[in-house]
Amino acid sequence: MILSGGLLLVTLEQVAFDIAEPINVVMEKEAQTISLSSLTLKQKIAQMLIVYGSEKDTDLWQKMMVGGIYLEAKLGPDDFKKSINRFQSKAAVPFLVTADMEGCRNPFENFKVFPTFKEIQNTEEAYTVGKEEGQLMKDLGFTMNLAPVVDLEDTIWGCRSFSGNAEEVAEKAQAYISGLNSAGIMSVAKHYPGQTLRLSDTHKEVGEVEIEAYDLLPFDKAIEQGVSGIMVSHLIVSGEVDSREKPGVVSPELIADLKNKFTGLVITDEIGMLGLRNYYTNNLGQTNFKQIFVDLFKTNNDIILTFDRNPQRIYSMIGDVEEAVLRGEISPERIDDSVQKILSAKGWKVIE
Repeated sequence: MILSGGLLLVTLEQVAFDIAEPINVVMEKEAQTISLSSLTLKQKIAQMLIVYGSEKDTDLWQKMMVGGIYLEAKLGPDDFKKSINRFQSKAAVPFLVTADMEGCRNPFENFKVFPTFKEIQNTEEAYTVGKEEGQLMKDLGFTMNLAPVVDLEDTIWGCRSFSGNAEEVAEKAQAYISGLNSAGIMSVAKHYPGQTLRLSDTHKEVGEVEIEAYDLLPFDKAIEQGVSGIMVSHLIVSGEVDSREKPGVVSPELIADLKNKFTGLVITDEIGMLGLRNYYTNNLGQTNFKQIFVDLFKTNNDIILTFDRNPQRIYSMIGDVEEAVLRGEISPERIDDSVQKILSAKGWKVIE
């Protein structure tokens, strides 16, 4: 790191995947100000990714400058702290550090037990659970919880949704979000626009549902409460929200409608799920992964969630999106808009 004229210049060596340019981030040390123009196109695209946080890939994710990591269960608090510190210590721009605290999933179950969302009885309890979970996540070094689930019914897992009617679910979700916010943890309402856990499991298959007005109520209330992000599902939907016969995450119309009422981060559900992949798979069983990735960016999602364990494939996909931008298929301004939102969410002041 080199100090120059009151600015901190962070330079990392070229070490992986034949990266053509070093990572140069210019920021004012005191004000945490970052210049958007100092990022290359590849780095901007990488900032829009949350990847699986395998420690063996720490250096590669740092060099590619991906925007965030997703962590699963570890044995104890110190294991989380050491892992997160390893990721953050040499990161030119800090990672979003995410996990699923969403009822039946608890990455901290080896040392801390929380009730499932279904077991939460009222708004007071929802707030308390959100605050306690948020405080634990904050203490360990997390920045974002990919929760709460605000689908009205969970017939697949049986424990990921709050109990009650649409109004009761919305109120519990608002209280839980408030609890997370009070602990300084970003919250994400999912899975927009609803019914993701009711009829078909998008982990396994393409699903189609009709959305009613009451499905949208918890999302609208979450927006009012100041939720940081909304995660969009892979369902093909019609009714109150229409994805035009495409999975929601690659429907320009659905994402545009959501962004008309929500200025926070729009996040995809994990893109390796068969509910998305099968839509891009032909009769010979061949999946067009390049088109999936380009469409996800073209559709105007802010953050792409991927658990692909192969950094080489991730880097290749970043290149595919870069090519789409350079040939005019994706607007550079559209990329800049999302990256500015992400960097702002990380607490940085963004300048041109």
